[in-house]
Amino acid sequence: MPALSRQETEKLAKDSGDWMLSSENISLTKRFDLGSFNAALEFFNEIGRLALEQKIFPDLNLREHIVEVKLDAAGPSLSRSDFSLAEKINRLF
Repeated sequence: MPALSRQETEKLAKDSGDWMLSSENISLTKRFDLGSFNAALEFFNEIGRLALEQKIFPDLNLREHIVEVKLDAAGPSLSRSDFSLAEKINRLF
């Protein structure tokens, strides 16, 4: 998937539902508060399943009831696939 321009990534990030775009346009991050460890663990595993389906492998961090997700660009900038995964993760939440 081709890399997006800075304008495209900024527009998609703005529409992404609270995902934070790095200043270098190479990563998206978001923190999810699930309220309990069990809910957070289930959410964490669902993100893993989505990532495997899309062949995009985010950095995932699970602490107590919080899941932090970071999507890093595979090339010089994020791709539409990265934003697609972010949207799917939002729908899980």
